[in-house]
Amino acid sequence: MDRIKINGVWYVPEDTSKKVEDISILASERVENDSIHYEGISWEDDQILLDSTILKDGGDNMISIKYFNKHTKVQDYWDYNIWLLGVYDEEEESIKILKEDETFRDPYYYNILINFLDLLIEKKFLK
Repeated sequence: MDRIKINGVWYVPEDTSKKVEDISILASERVENDSIHYEGISWEDDQILLDSTILKDGGDNMISIKYFNKHTKVQDYWDYNIWLLGVYDEEEESIKILKEDETFRDPYYYNILINFLDLLIEKKFLK
């Protein structure tokens, strides 16, 4: 195998034996486009991250919120609109489930979440 030494480092030349027509064969074998269009909104401070995405394809706008507490390392993934709206509307059962996480027992972070949900409703992420 041919090698070349440059500045004390040995290099091996690239294999350039592939022809351009080989690459064009690969380009002609394209797969179906499975891309997904989504939009996102995030809120973050030194304690928590709230990261929401909404899938915009297919007419059914599906929302999810990823929650991460940076200190306790607790994380959760919420994608149930009825429950999220129940938290926003202060429904007892929804709040009870939310407050199983100690972060949201703190009025400051509870209000941050309510304001975040309000923004998601305003931006038509959550209906």
